[in-house]
Amino acid sequence: MKNIIIGTLLGTVLVTNGIAGDNRSGLYLGVSAGNAGYNDSDLSVEIGDSKLEDSVSGVKAYLGYQFNNVVGIELGYADYGKYEATSPTSNYSYSATSYSVAANLNE
Repeated sequence: MKNIIIGTLLGTVLVTNGIAGDNRSGLYLGVSAGNAGYNDSDLSVEIGDSKLEDSVSGVKAYLGYQFNNVVGIELGYADYGKYEATSPTSNYSYSATSYSVAANLNE
């Protein structure tokens, strides 16, 4: 949790610094964090002693370069955490990550 808070504060400082200047070219980076939950109580009743609820934290980081006031490119990575469900007969887990490449065009 401490790393998430430090990363969020660092990202906020870097974004604020980028907004304050007139020069719109250069390197930038950012981080974000979030929490998501899942609960399927109707399915739990049908299966019996299953536990189909979970809460996970995820993080995202991105790095970009703004070539001028109009064109930029950005690379991103997101880790959405790991969901787990258990029952008397089986265990299930699911984790997801994503990578992205984006072109940014501004007016």
